[in-house]
Amino acid sequence: MLSLIIPIYKVEKYIKVCLDSIISQLLPDIEFIHVNDGTPDDSMQVVYQILALLPPPMRQQFIIYEQENQGLSAARNSGLRLAKGKYIAFLDSDDVLLPNHFSTILSIIRKYDVDIIQFKFLRFFEDISKTIPYQQSLSMQGWYNLNDELLREIFNDNKWYAWSRIYKAELFKEINFPVGYNFEDAATIPYLMLKSKSVFLVDQKLYGYRDRPDSIVRSVSTDVIQKNMRSIAYLVDRFSESAYDNRLFFIVFVHFFRLYINYSLQLDGVVIARQRWKKFSPVFEQLSDYRFLITKPANKLFVRLYRFGLVSLLMVNFLVAVYDVLLRVRQLLVTR
Repeated sequence: MLSLIIPIYKVEKYIKVCLDSIISQLLPDIEFIHVNDGTPDDSMQVVYQILALLPPPMRQQFIIYEQENQGLSAARNSGLRLAKGKYIAFLDSDDVLLPNHFSTILSIIRKYDVDIIQFKFLRFFEDISKTIPYQQSLSMQGWYNLNDELLREIFNDNKWYAWSRIYKAELFKEINFPVGYNFEDAATIPYLMLKSKSVFLVDQKLYGYRDRPDSIVRSVSTDVIQKNMRSIAYLVDRFSESAYDNRLFFIVFVHFFRLYINYSLQLDGVVIARQRWKKFSPVFEQLSDYRFLITKPANKLFVRLYRFGLVSLLMVNFLVAVYDVLLRVRQLLVTR
């Protein structure tokens, strides 16, 4: 009924906690596909040790697939080829499933013929009891048609984590995660949403996302930063093209274009940033009538000020920074 795909790479420190969160609530009708993406550490030894302690019927629910290191996208794609479930789920092997994850998901699957199930998550560093505030705007519960209004909300929410949803397996026909890029979720999940006709929104946290200090967005490695830049450029190109077919992509295009120009300023300087800005000017000019689709304040303000060039980006960056400071001060005052 449900296939859970778990790529494994350099998670020796976290994999036991991840597996414990699965085994503590294990139910039938779920297969677990562990894709060893050529991890060089002892992650797989930990996996084998834990699975060896399970009773045979439970152990049979776990599949292990070995491949040379090809990255997260390739590992997920391998899992998709192996999956036999009607529904697909993803779990990053440094994260955890929260209590009642499977019971909640399976009860929805059994009751509703829904294309996607979307749920909330909590964010933490090392200690899951110490969570990090994270705004999640869709506070709705129940089955919904994926009409234009709801899709607009989801696209503006801009949270494309693959692991924050459950998908009908058939949605992945002709759609894979792009290999060789970071931010692969953003390049994939919006297209799955548009293929879907219905969604069940769960107003409950079912997943624990570990925000690691060595994550790709925090890394100071030159190679990682350059790959991030190349990946964001790929997203901006792809979304700019998709926006002409479906205007909802203008929302995500604007979001990632801001990131793209910020990265350009930091890595390549003002001259290159201006050249890249100019390249995508026609997108803003030709789709300006659709700026009403954007509801996030920062992106909305950016589109309104776009004609002022790079100055508009710097103004929005400043206002976002001020807002973040005020938000943190408010949180400190509330916790006192």
